[in-house]
Amino acid sequence: MPRGHAALFGFLGIPATVPQHASEGVLRKYCRSQFTRLFGAQDAAPVNDIIKDWAFDPFTATEDDIRNGGQHPQPRATTANSGPCQPCLTGIGSEWSRQFPGYLAGAIDAANLGADA
Repeated sequence: MPRGHAALFGFLGIPATVPQHASEGVLRKYCRSQFTRLFGAQDAAPVNDIIKDWAFDPFTATEDDIRNGGQHPQPRATTANSGPCQPCLTGIGSEWSRQFPGYLAGAIDAANLGADA
């Protein structure tokens, strides 16, 4: 970045039950190791890093999220099947993507399909 600072985020692709057995310190160590491999030694010690386990966030996840082994659900129908919104409502979040449900690429895919519709 022009001023020398940037932000990076990502997701750990592991089942919700795994972090219960791995401390934040261990996860942080692996993340920093990957940063070093990808971006060089200068990024081995970021200014700040946060690990957020969304699987245990009461406003984001449910017990089903923990039990399903970390798999994304099957995509839903992209349009309302009944009710007053049936002719005019199209889902464009990642959960509606046919190729990449639940992923960032899925949000882009679903938005493109929704715009085309």
